[in-house]
Amino acid sequence: AGQISLGHAGLMAAGAFTVGILFRETNAPFWITLPAAALVGALLGIIFGLPSLRLRGLYLAVSTLALHFVVIYLGGEYESRRGFSTGIVIDPPTLGGFAITDGRVWYFILLAAAVATLLLCVNLLRARSGRAWRAIRAHETVAEALGISIAGYKLLAFVISSAITAVAGALFAYYRGFVSVEAFSLFLTIQYLAMVIIGGMGSLLGALLGAAFV
Repeated sequence: AGQISLGHAGLMAAGAFTVGILFRETNAPFWITLPAAALVGALLGIIFGLPSLRLRGLYLAVSTLALHFVVIYLGGEYESRRGFSTGIVIDPPTLGGFAITDGRVWYFILLAAAVATLLLCVNLLRARSGRAWRAIRAHETVAEALGISIAGYKLLAFVISSAITAVAGALFAYYRGFVSVEAFSLFLTIQYLAMVIIGGMGSLLGALLGAAFV
């Protein structure tokens, strides 16, 4: 939709900490923690997507940066209050009674997740939502004149993006078997932004190529 977010490292951290907290407090399995991470990401997308209704460009990017610092602060508070000063240790997820620890198995799991995400995004862009986002990115005033709900589609872009990023953070937590605020620095956000800019905003192929390049 042509909106720049600097809070995606924070969203990834939110997904990772959702897994860590649910595992440590309730011993929840992955088929509960992953949807929970998506839900947390979607809620954060709504909250921090609201500024997009009034702000644009650099002002919007700076407002989303607050998301990163808020999540990192809350994650650090949880670590210190629960005594996880060096981070939260997470046991490997189990599938069919077997713990997933082999790096080669993880490769195919993460590859499948990446392909599923790509197919989801392709379908979204081919649907009415994708046409609306492209119109908003091209010219917001014209899009509104054509009857497109600017506020609704901007929030939808934030919600879907945030949910996907939070699930990525959840998978990252399981893959590492460890969650700590140090892993989600501001540099991570800059890396993500660089991937998108290098590949080209609004292009799925560009996102893949940009990620490979970085």
